[in-house]
Amino acid sequence: MKKFLIGLLVVLVLLVGGLAAFLYTLDVERYRDQIEAQATNVIGRQVIFSGPMSVSVWPSVAIAVEGITIANPSWTERRHMLSAGNIELSIALLPLLQRKLQIERVFLNDIDLALEETANGEKNWMLPFMAQPAQETQPVPLEGEEAGPKQLALDVSQVNLSNVRFSYRKARENQAPMVQELLLERVTIRAQEGERVTLDADMQYAGETINLGMRAGTLQELQAKTPFQASLTVTGIGTDLELQGEVDLSQGIAADMNLAMQGRRFADLARVMPGEPALPEGAPYRLVGRLQTVPNQYRLTDMLLEFAQTRVNGSVQVVMEDQRPTVTANLVSDAFYPADLIPPKGDPATDNDGRATGARTNDGAPVALPWAMLELADADVTLDIKAIQGTAAPIGNMAGRVRLKGGQLMAGPIQATVAGGNVNGTMTAESAGQFNVQLSGQAIDYGALLDAMGKTQFLEGRADFGVNLRGQGQTMDRVLSGLNGQILVDGGNGVLLSQYLEGRWLDRIREASPFPVDFERTVMNCMITKVTIENGLAEITETMLDTAAITVAATGRYAIGDDQLNMVMRARPNTGATGGLSAPLKLSGGIGDIKIRVDGQGLAQGLGDLVGVNLGGFRVPVVTNSAGGPEACRVASRQAASGSAPANDNGLRSVIDNATGGQVEEAIDGQLERLPEGAGEAVKGLFDRLTR
Repeated sequence: MKKFLIGLLVVLVLLVGGLAAFLYTLDVERYRDQIEAQATNVIGRQVIFSGPMSVSVWPSVAIAVEGITIANPSWTERRHMLSAGNIELSIALLPLLQRKLQIERVFLNDIDLALEETANGEKNWMLPFMAQPAQETQPVPLEGEEAGPKQLALDVSQVNLSNVRFSYRKARENQAPMVQELLLERVTIRAQEGERVTLDADMQYAGETINLGMRAGTLQELQAKTPFQASLTVTGIGTDLELQGEVDLSQGIAADMNLAMQGRRFADLARVMPGEPALPEGAPYRLVGRLQTVPNQYRLTDMLLEFAQTRVNGSVQVVMEDQRPTVTANLVSDAFYPADLIPPKGDPATDNDGRATGARTNDGAPVALPWAMLELADADVTLDIKAIQGTAAPIGNMAGRVRLKGGQLMAGPIQATVAGGNVNGTMTAESAGQFNVQLSGQAIDYGALLDAMGKTQFLEGRADFGVNLRGQGQTMDRVLSGLNGQILVDGGNGVLLSQYLEGRWLDRIREASPFPVDFERTVMNCMITKVTIENGLAEITETMLDTAAITVAATGRYAIGDDQLNMVMRARPNTGATGGLSAPLKLSGGIGDIKIRVDGQGLAQGLGDLVGVNLGGFRVPVVTNSAGGPEACRVASRQAASGSAPANDNGLRSVIDNATGGQVEEAIDGQLERLPEGAGEAVKGLFDRLTR
């Protein structure tokens, strides 16, 4: 890019120089063909001046040209690399006698610069003359004049650019080309002798207005390549960026600057990223540090990133090799909130101009996940998170390594301490959208975890878990609907505190059961869950919670992509009988809005279970080994599924009488009245016949 900018400057000088050769000829149109031929010969591409041309020499040299084009090579999409609508240049005459080039005015309007690059790295801006080695010549000194080059003093009063459009198109193997555009609506540059060079610009990128301001060294410092103080400010997309420090041009571009960047909402930056990926909310965010650069290398040290409630310290280094950056980083966080990294869901919020700012586009369609960002760089990052924060308290800590190479991500091994237990895991992902996640946890204190997450602590005890998930997709909807894998949870030897359970769950169980379900605290023998996922459909099996007071079993399906649950849950109070009446509930709807209702058919099945008659559906497992932990739940669940669960033989009628205070008829009648018309009498008749 540096060669290109130098080359572009040479092109402009050649164009102006070619015209200046005819300063004293007012009829410059006579020489149009010669000027075009000379410019074409020097540049190596066809140059055409299609508009009017004029030159005046008093009181200053003024050159005006319209309709300049420079052709592209044959392999490009666009016909012209450069199209210029109007160029004007004015140079003061008298200062030239004192070896001083005083540019009074430069005006460029309606400029279209189209940069294109092939998949193998061929660039249209690499003009033929740029490949030729530069030949330095020394001027011959006049008699009595000291030998050595004499610099020409330069004074630029003002340069104005308007409606300058840059476009960049890069072809990619087996992918759509990457296309980016930048419109400079207004640019003003001042560089008067002895004063600092200033630049102020308003630009449009991806529909966003961005203002850029720059203060550099004087023209003399720039020409002599002596270090100078500089500053850069960028404002737009709800973000302010400021750089201040020293720049040295003696050996390429080197800088040592303080960086400060802050914004109201990190997710807004997605609007200027290819594909508008779903970014985390990050409201607000701030980044400060010391930025040091040398050619092809950038290093940010003393870094502090505040991202919503998360804080990260450390250092980051970027090395450019063959146009592909390699990032190495060492990051430490003393306060990490996982929720801060989750992209916003649902319909997009809008800013003051009505633009979408969330994870969805204006039409509500899902936005592509940022898989393509894995292709942007290679990376090797070490993480040390001192405190993973829940809603109310710290959860634990984590350390690990993340590597990125050629679009393939490898995170792990990740080791963490969570709620007093240990978690290990790995994750792999590819830019094509494929991923695999493996996690295992041992002895997680779920009571402490619930407490840290700000949830009511209705469970006490420890659990193990295993997660193995894989999938692919370019949007979250596609990922969820194509998810595959398994989730296992084993727990037990704890306590269930019913007073902290959400009321509607127990209320529904009480409604469906003629037995009292009133306990505040009960010993939990075991808890298991098995979820098998195939193409986004989760089969919930072997899901069971067994306590001294109540046993709950569940089975069903959950369509992850559609967020639709269809599950039956049956709860049986443990009254001393090995088989008791179970309260059947049907759960449906989305996870955020679960609908719970009594299942009439399930109630009939429960009455059959009470007397050892299987009327269909699944039976509530019976746990006979209270010290068995999760394996006891697993054995009981499989026995129930096979129909080999222990039958009731403990004096059913007396158990029911004792449990209901002799009001069994009234209790059962109350339940049967809730059944559909006619079903209640049929079930009551069956119950009476089986319990005589």
